[in-house]
Amino acid sequence: MTIRVICKKCNSKLDAKDELLGQVKLCPKCKNPVKIIPETPPREVPMKAEIISENRTDNNPPLAAGKISRELNVHSKYCICTEERLVATWEIGKGWAYNAGTGFVNAAKNSNIIPETGDFTLVEIAVEEADDGVKRPSHVKAYELTSRRALPAIAQGDNPILEKITSEKTLSKIQKGLVLDFLRTVYMPDFLYESKGLIHFLRED
Repeated sequence: MTIRVICKKCNSKLDAKDELLGQVKLCPKCKNPVKIIPETPPREVPMKAEIISENRTDNNPPLAAGKISRELNVHSKYCICTEERLVATWEIGKGWAYNAGTGFVNAAKNSNIIPETGDFTLVEIAVEEADDGVKRPSHVKAYELTSRRALPAIAQGDNPILEKITSEKTLSKIQKGLVLDFLRTVYMPDFLYESKGLIHFLRED
């Protein structure tokens, strides 16, 4: 028996073997990462407020009011921070990593050290394809999470953290600096320099 999935980038219909369920594979046509899950009609999850896209372009409009995706965007970068430090990061294929103080560790394997309470902000760094065909970070979206039992969700898989979002969030100056530091660990300085609009936003007071 096979699983029918659809590539979100090129809309190709693909058939995958049962044993690949839950894995992420590249679309054979456009090489876009595709998660192997059965094709189902899209479902909208209610939210308390409209999500605001900060420093966005018209190519990436904000999510519609009262709606949010059920899954992390495989083309985006994600991190979670407080007012003092970066506490978690997400990478496709590796899942969430938690900042244990001495370094980042796999969240799923270290759930016992993840705090259950706190003021946490989920940050999505959207990535766009530029005119030269290179994908670069373009803008950020910030989401406030519930203060109780939000962070342990990162040990449950990629997407459960999305259920902990309560409202839109404006990044503080300190948080912008944390996000900028995170990007510097992901991209080379010369590459990141091309995202001038985003860098300017993250350096604003």
